[in-house]
Amino acid sequence: MFTRFTHRIKLFLHLATVLFLWLAQSTVAPAIEEENVLVLYNADEGAQGDGFQIASYYAQARPGVNVVGLTGISSILSGSYNEQVSAADYLSVIRPQVLSAIAGISDEINVIVTTKGLPLKIDAGSQPAGNASLNWRRWSSFESELTRVDSIDSIDEMGNQFILAGLPQFDFSLPSNPYYNTGGPFVRAGSDPVNGDIRLASRLDGYSVQSVNAAIDRAQQVFVVPFGQYVVADDDPTAGVDQMVDDITGGPGPGLVSVLDSASQAYVYENTNTATTTAPGPVIGYVSHGTNDGGGGLEADYIENQLQFELADGAVFLTHESFNALSFDASHSQTQGLVADWLEIGGTAGLGHVQEPYNGPDNVTNEDLLFQMLLPPDGASPGDSGLTFVEAAWNATRQLSYVNTVVGDPLMRWQAWLPGDANLDGSVNLDDLAILQVNWLGPGSFREGDFNGDGNVNLDDLAVLQVNWLQSVNSGTASSSITSPPTVDPVTGFPTSTVSVPEPSTGFQVMSLLLYLTLRRSQGKFHKIA
Repeated sequence: MFTRFTHRIKLFLHLATVLFLWLAQSTVAPAIEEENVLVLYNADEGAQGDGFQIASYYAQARPGVNVVGLTGISSILSGSYNEQVSAADYLSVIRPQVLSAIAGISDEINVIVTTKGLPLKIDAGSQPAGNASLNWRRWSSFESELTRVDSIDSIDEMGNQFILAGLPQFDFSLPSNPYYNTGGPFVRAGSDPVNGDIRLASRLDGYSVQSVNAAIDRAQQVFVVPFGQYVVADDDPTAGVDQMVDDITGGPGPGLVSVLDSASQAYVYENTNTATTTAPGPVIGYVSHGTNDGGGGLEADYIENQLQFELADGAVFLTHESFNALSFDASHSQTQGLVADWLEIGGTAGLGHVQEPYNGPDNVTNEDLLFQMLLPPDGASPGDSGLTFVEAAWNATRQLSYVNTVVGDPLMRWQAWLPGDANLDGSVNLDDLAILQVNWLGPGSFREGDFNGDGNVNLDDLAVLQVNWLQSVNSGTASSSITSPPTVDPVTGFPTSTVSVPEPSTGFQVMSLLLYLTLRRSQGKFHKIA
């Protein structure tokens, strides 16, 4: 009787939590700010250590973050590449320092970031005699464990990774992610009143400090061009555990057919055993089965040697491969792809597994939810964005205290593009005008001045540029930060009403060039504007 009563109490609390989250997300939730981020590094390695260098570089890119060094780390690292620790050492050496660091910071810490030199995975060992767990798992990623740093305080809890498969709304176990599929910004307070509120976590790692810092740079200002960038979904018809296909239409899931690309279908969706290695333009997202694509032709080192993508800033990697985050050591080799390889070829972020996840919809990140949460919402104005990368990643990941990990700048946002911005610097100015002029009356993409997506650079594109002339957006904001929102179609960027005339000085420049280009239409070449 007592057990039944306790179960009902837990169910009531869980339903109350669901209601709380729904109400919180029905209003404007506070955005995750730099002050809400705690960055950790291995202080044993000193100022020359990889972790300190990465943490320092990240703090320059995101000046408000909190940086703390952990001690006693190097002596407890083990494994072939010194990337793992025992659960006992995590609980006795690492966890107390993390909790102490959080307690010493006045701002709310919603996100914990790890760096190279800290453990990648935690070993809970074999299931102890007498342990009643229905689903004991030996391994968990450091980042996934940190999401439950406040509540999981024993090896039994770390190894007990039982969840109610397919029933997250009724699962109030520690491994269950209460933030999963909630569809809105992360709110820590009340996120899990049954087990203790969770946090989010990500990792800044790669083969070298230079690779990580380059990925940090690429994450700072990301704009999604609706007709110029692509999400590649390379599916496998024999696989039934991914979310790349819509069960009703048989085509790509709603996360891949977003409001931004519904008109131009800016995705590459393939559902055969033939590997997809090219795309019509820059790739901002990639999901596949990697070398598990039966007979698909992807081989060891396929990321470096077979993928012929041009990667856009912000490009995210997710594959259904068991060991795609097994190591960040450059000497490690394996047949499956690695997140670190993605960063080496110009990728920005990725999701992976530090050990076997036992592939299934409740075990691996839901790529459909991931891209839905990353992409700016319906009706987005220039500068509007989806969730931060760390929010989107954990919103799409079913389990905590598990083998899944999130790699990349947690504060990265995919922002809606400002039409007319050819070089993606967030502004429409003479630099963009010069690009349009060089490519005048020729074919091209947005990078050559095609601002309406018809494949040509002409007067229509100049009209778009004029509408947004000298306007700009601020990077990394959750809501529109355009200086003066233009009257344009949100998909094509085309003016939807009479084009307003800019201020006299700038308007004269644009209209003068308009006349100049019109008179020179018959001449195929132009000299670059000085």
